[in-house]
Amino acid sequence: MADPSPSFAYNGGTVNEKESITAGADVVAELDSIDGVTSCIWSFVRTDDTTDVGDIALAPEGSVNQIVRFTLVTPGKSYSLQAEVNNGIAPSTGADSDLMRQVVKCYVPTAIGGKEVASDGEQDESILESDPSSGVCLLINDAIRTAGDGQLASYTVSTLPSATVAGKNILVTDETGGAVPCFSDGTNWRRYTDRAVAS
Repeated sequence: MADPSPSFAYNGGTVNEKESITAGADVVAELDSIDGVTSCIWSFVRTDDTTDVGDIALAPEGSVNQIVRFTLVTPGKSYSLQAEVNNGIAPSTGADSDLMRQVVKCYVPTAIGGKEVASDGEQDESILESDPSSGVCLLINDAIRTAGDGQLASYTVSTLPSATVAGKNILVTDETGGAVPCFSDGTNWRRYTDRAVAS
């Protein structure tokens, strides 16, 4: 017998595909199948830089909690929901298995421009991305939320503007390894990727 699947969809959409959600809309996530499922635990495992995983109330239902309902209210937010079936234990091995978990993102587009914001750790689990005060997610999402299109002004290393105003964001087009977003720390332009000074 095959192990059960934690695959799910939002609002009857495509299975295991991220979903754009209208602000204030009710959201229903449902397992694609409950064959072999004895239980399902739903939880948010990642959110954007301004939201905590416990900020949204989840209301599971169904014979094995195969459905969960929640409401997303605020524009410019993102959430990665996890379905864990059978307490993470694969019946075929009797051991914990990541195959018993599925994470799928949903987001409420920004009020300006209707853009998708990132979730902490979505691209890279490193502290550089998800640090709440200086991580890449914070800087990128700030640019997306305020500019609408998320496009950064472009400069070369030789034409960098003054970095005296902390929190500004730019794109350095001829940085080592190619174009890279940078932020001002009030003194220097630093690369998002490793916080090194742009050079």
